[in-house]
Amino acid sequence: MLPKDFAPWQTVYGYFRRWERQGLWQCINKALAKQVRVKAGCDPKPSAAIIDSQSVKISEGGEQRGIDVHKQTPGRKRAIVVDTLGLLLMALVLKMLVAARSLCKNYSIKSSTVFIIIVGVA
Repeated sequence: MLPKDFAPWQTVYGYFRRWERQGLWQCINKALAKQVRVKAGCDPKPSAAIIDSQSVKISEGGEQRGIDVHKQTPGRKRAIVVDTLGLLLMALVLKMLVAARSLCKNYSIKSSTVFIIIVGVA
């Protein structure tokens, strides 16, 4: 539910989707993260990243899903990648078949000097 002084939800959602398709949210996140890193005395580009993923059970649906090999759980895997300050670099929702370590190979963070640290998969 939106606050009373907002436009109708259809209008708000229309703007949100348009900005999402244009990549505006990613640009905003990147610009804000860069400002925070500089203010914290760090290099604007992260030199290391931490990835963590979580298996999520889902009900029947048309979207892609798979089976977690280790847990034998049907569903999807959600993963986040953060820098050393905890700032979000990437968020992904994937088929369960994707292992956390393969995320490093398949989804680059567009920086040739980023080291990936894999945290335990829950």
